[in-house]
This record gives sequence, structure tokens and C-alpha cells, in this order.
Amino acid sequence: MIPISFDLSDTVSEFRLSQEETKAFSNYVLDRVTDEFMEQWENVINTQLKSSRDEYKRAMYTDRPDENTSIIGLTSRSSKLAMMIELGASAFDEKQGFEKSEKRTEKKDGGWYLTIPFRHAVSEAIMSEMVPGSKTTVLDLLKTGEKLTPKTLPEGRQEVQAHEVEFAPGITMTYKHKTPIYEGLHRKDIASTEKEKRGGYFTFRRVSDKSEDESWLHPGFTTYDLMGKALQNTKFDEIVDLAVQEFLDQKFG
Repeated sequence: MIPISFDLSDTVSEFRLSQEETKAFSNYVLDRVTDEFMEQWENVINTQLKSSRDEYKRAMYTDRPDENTSIIGLTSRSSKLAMMIELGASAFDEKQGFEKSEKRTEKKDGGWYLTIPFRHAVSEAIMSEMVPGSKTTVLDLLKTGEKLTPKTLPEGRQEVQAHEVEFAPGITMTYKHKTPIYEGLHRKDIASTEKEKRGGYFTFRRVSDKSEDESWLHPGFTTYDLMGKALQNTKFDEIVDLAVQEFLDQKFG
């Protein structure tokens, strides 16, 4: 926790604000400071994050326990991923978390499986690449309802890739995927209402108790410190001065 405080007592004394006016004054200044920091934080998030942006934002919160206090932070209750992005995390096995998911399906033999969606942005390079033997981009093909198959994967995307995870200096593990990572990419309707027309682009992977130990290793996260960056970008003294002047103008102007 990084405490930031502002002394407004001189203004309260100078303008002889009553107890109720002082409460309103404190609330106004804190609201302005909180709003400004949240705006700066959102700007940093939108610049630094892509696919994990929405998940990170789910963990953001503000609390106003009284007229003199505003609390801004992240909570792991909504998303552990957000804390891992903010503070950093070493390599870990995602399969262990999937095994505990309430969405997993139990198999008759006592095992389990879970289908994991991966959302892809339209800004990804593959979306503008050409489908072999045509004048159609991948994005235009997907808009027709087609899926990417081994035959329609753009040149250079057909190879099955491998990834290497470093657990500690000199200790690495390599896993080779079963299929090209973009195979099966397709458009899915994600509209929240009947009138809304909105789609997303997804691939899916299946994880189960039979999955290889190396298949779901995550390399971890470097420390993003997005809150720290937002703190550096927020000019608190200027915001407080402006908020004080706005309040006084509204009251005495």
C-alpha cells in the first residue's frame, strides 16, 4: 500500500467551512483525485495490455470508507491473473488450475477434460494475410463463417510450433504442439443482446487428466507495475489545486 495524503485544513480555515461543508469539500476533492488516477491507470492498461486487458480490469476496485479516505487497488478475488501481471510471476503449470475448474467435464473413467478458448484480435498479423491460392484475407474468410484448416492457413503458418519455458537459470522445458496454433480459428457470435451484432475470433484447445505434463506450462509474467506507472503519470498536486478551486467557485462564485 502506498499512502498519499493531502492537507486541506488551511482552505477549510480560510473560508470558514462548516462541518457539513468540510465533508462535502473532502468528498469533492477525493472524487476528483480518484477519477483522475483511475483514468491514468486505464490509459496505461490500454497501452500495455492486449488480450489480458479485460481480465485485468475486472480486478480493479475503489472504495470510499469515509469522506476523508479513498482506496484504490487490485483484488485477486475476481482475477488472480491481474495480480500476476501487476507483480510478476514465475513459470507455472496451468493444468493444475484447470483441474479445479467448475466447468470441467467428468469422464466415465474418473478423469476429466476442459475446453479452453483463446480469443484473437482482428489486429493480429494473421488476419491481414492471404489465404493460399486466393485473393481473400484470413479475416474476410472468417467473416463468411469458415474455419482455418491446414489448407487455408497462410504461408508460414502451417508449421507446428514449440515453446520453451525457463523455470530457473539453466533449467528449461520444451513442448511441441500437436497442431498449428491458428488451425481451427473461426468467428463466433458474442453479442450480449438479440439486436447487437458483435463477434470474436477464437481457437480452442482441449486439456484433460491425460494431457502431457509439459503441454500447459506458462512461462510466467514479468512485472508490469501498471499502478506504479499510473502513479507517475498522475499530477496529484495539480489535480488537488484544480479541485479546490472548482469547489470554491461553485460555492462562492
